[in-house]
Amino acid sequence: MCPKEWDTQWKLYQYQKMVPQSVSELVKVLETTEEAYNAKRAREKSKGSSDGKRKNGHMSSPNVCIPKKAKPSDKPSKKCKLCKKYGGKPLTYYTSKCKKYNPNGSVKKDIGKGGKGSSNGGKDSKCNKAHFAQMKKEYQEMKCERTHLKKLNKKLAKKAKKRTIKSDLSDSDAS
Repeated sequence: MCPKEWDTQWKLYQYQKMVPQSVSELVKVLETTEEAYNAKRAREKSKGSSDGKRKNGHMSSPNVCIPKKAKPSDKPSKKCKLCKKYGGKPLTYYTSKCKKYNPNGSVKKDIGKGGKGSSNGGKDSKCNKAHFAQMKKEYQEMKCERTHLKKLNKKLAKKAKKRTIKSDLSDSDAS
């Protein structure tokens, strides 16, 4: 096949109804088209735009891909070797800050709050239960108060509606 530009040039000749009638005229037209194409390629090479590089900040062709940004390699990745080996999520923190396993592979005793191995001997759990009970009681009171306020608001809205209806009726009678 011939280059696309040659095909375009030939279609242009056909459109202008300048199709050569003899073989010698056809050869002459094709040679002219080829010379023009070669001259154009030579100009592009001298400018340096045909090598696929960008010029003036613009892409040379739509087929050229935009290069991806290189990732910085100086930051170490978060991988816990202990969690990977004994079970857990290894990609959340570093091995030195492992919260689940000791360096020898044994499970840490103070996992969770109020366990036997916690620093205050399980007193946290009693205190937490008392706080939770108090918060639950306050929540129930607030919930009860909220339902009471909702009912009161409905009653007031009905009264206001009745007042506007009565005032509308009295206004129409007066006119």
